[in-house]
Amino acid sequence: MKPEVLDEAVAEKEILDLMRSDKARAFDLMVDVYGPMLYRYARRMCGNNHDADDSLQETFLIAQEKFGQFRQEGKLRNWLFRITGNSCLQRHRKSKGQVTSELRLDDILPTQEPSYEDAADGPNSTWQKDPVEQLLDSEMMARLEEAVAKVPVTNRSVLILRDLEGLSTRETAEALDITEETVKVRLHRARAFIRNTIAKYYEGRE
Repeated sequence: MKPEVLDEAVAEKEILDLMRSDKARAFDLMVDVYGPMLYRYARRMCGNNHDADDSLQETFLIAQEKFGQFRQEGKLRNWLFRITGNSCLQRHRKSKGQVTSELRLDDILPTQEPSYEDAADGPNSTWQKDPVEQLLDSEMMARLEEAVAKVPVTNRSVLILRDLEGLSTRETAEALDITEETVKVRLHRARAFIRNTIAKYYEGRE
């Protein structure tokens, strides 16, 4: 019977405690707690179930092998998101026929960055007035999912973590191993891409 997990912080502490005495139970609990959110992330990043399944499996294998590298001042969830994101990026690069050495997201950020006021966390953000959670119309949700899948992969990872998984700017930066400023820039670009894609769809129907 799977343990019922009510609080992520409590679960993380239990996992870390179990790592000292019963690693098998610790990783079983890790899969139960973080598996669903990591799979959602991988599915949206990879765009198909097969690669998402493989990335999720790879995530937990790497976590087992490299758990000693986890810095416990950060959140375990964010560390796992980083592993999953790297796995998805590797698969994306393979599909493009590129070299598959480990990729840091900062390495491919363009040097020219536009204004990103809309990506701020404050209540005056335009996107905050129209969040994903408020798009209740089923057709709009379908178009939104299609638009998310078309967002360039490095910006997509930020969009998914911030707007769909609910991580803060700081947590997203930690999960992707990038700066908070980079998170804001990429989030601004991703949100603008979504807005433009949705607008073009409805303009084409008129």
